Amino acid sequence: MAMKKLDDVKTFKDYKNNLKEALKKNWDSPLDFHFFNSFKFEEMTVPMLFIGKISSSDLAAIVKEGGAVTAKGTCTKSKDGVQFEFEGTEVPITKLNDTFKQAGSTVSAVFEPINDQQGLMDHPDARDFFIMLAKDSNAKAMKVSKSVVAELAKAWPKDFTKIVKLCPPEAEQLKLLLEKLVATAEAKEKSPVKKA
Repeated sequence: MAMKKLDDVKTFKDYKNNLKEALKKNWDSPLDFHFFNSFKFEEMTVPMLFIGKISSSDLAAIVKEGGAVTAKGTCTKSKDGVQFEFEGTEVPITKLNDTFKQAGSTVSAVFEPINDQQGLMDHPDARDFFIMLAKDSNAKAMKVSKSVVAELAKAWPKDFTKIVKLCPPEAEQLKLLLEKLVATAEAKEKSPVKKA
């Protein structure tokens, strides 16, 4: 299911076939990924998603040809689509979905990065909380899906009441943490701004 080496994606045709084949199956164990905003195939230069461990020599070769890593991290595939956990810059969801379509696949990138949601950047405590919550192990422990995590992040801080209501009934611990987070944020917003 993973791409093994740079030769697997030497031509755009080979790349499409490899990606389409990889996306046919589900995988629970996270696979490494690198997304290049610009990749030079033999036929053309377009964005490219490499799923699998890429060697340092292959990566150096891509960069030498002008390829820039837009995002990297790990991904898993389920019936819902491809879930991404990443480091560095934002995962370009639209471009990833376009890449899937180019490969002839109907799957989609279903996890929307939450660290750049409007409002979260002004609340570091909340931003860090949602980023940690979005990780697979933490989401499962808190009995919440990643799609709900994304909805929670979108609601922040516009609707504090909605944030708590979005929390699933079985996620008792998460609800308590969210209520505490909301209370802290509300207190900060109500506190008078000190003049310098």
